[in-house]
Amino acid sequence: MTSRALSPPVELLLAALGGCNIVTVEPLTAQRGHRMVRLAMTVQAEKIEASRLGPITISYDVELPEGDEKAAEVLRAVAHRVEERYCTVSRALREKTEVGLELP
Repeated sequence: MTSRALSPPVELLLAALGGCNIVTVEPLTAQRGHRMVRLAMTVQAEKIEASRLGPITISYDVELPEGDEKAAEVLRAVAHRVEERYCTVSRALREKTEVGLELP
């Protein structure tokens, strides 16, 4: 398979996906008493056709608080729940949201 460069609109889509997930995960994790020392992520995909992406991968990069053994478990549970149910961008991509076009 040949790797194709991602266009700026696709990069923005991936940024929206990552942003939606992380801005929802961080406060929900903190509400459960587990503030991460560092919480970052990368979102990657590869174009498999001219206008089609392959699978999208969200990778978290986390530094857990020292002595908080439960933080990783809480983060995993919250991140899965957010991606599956609460991130509008994830749901729109997964559920093939219909897009209408209105022209003058």
